[in-house]
Amino acid sequence: MFLFFQIQADLIGIDIERPRMLETTALGAAIAAGFAIGVWQNFDELKSMNTVGTTTFTPKIEKQERDARFARWEKAVDMCRGWDS
Repeated sequence: MFLFFQIQADLIGIDIERPRMLETTALGAAIAAGFAIGVWQNFDELKSMNTVGTTTFTPKIEKQERDARFARWEKAVDMCRGWDS
């Protein structure tokens, strides 16, 4: 799974943060409920939530390589269009 996050960071050129607590669907539901009953007023209050034990994946390739890999990915996506029709 860690390889997936590194590939994402490399291809989009930004840091990817993976929280230690992976049940983010349940966390999102809890956050929505908290907003509904007034526990939080805005998203700024949540900046420190779920940050303990976060793993950060930093891009490790240069822009030229990133652009080449992204172009190959776009070509693969284009080649897949319409295959089911």
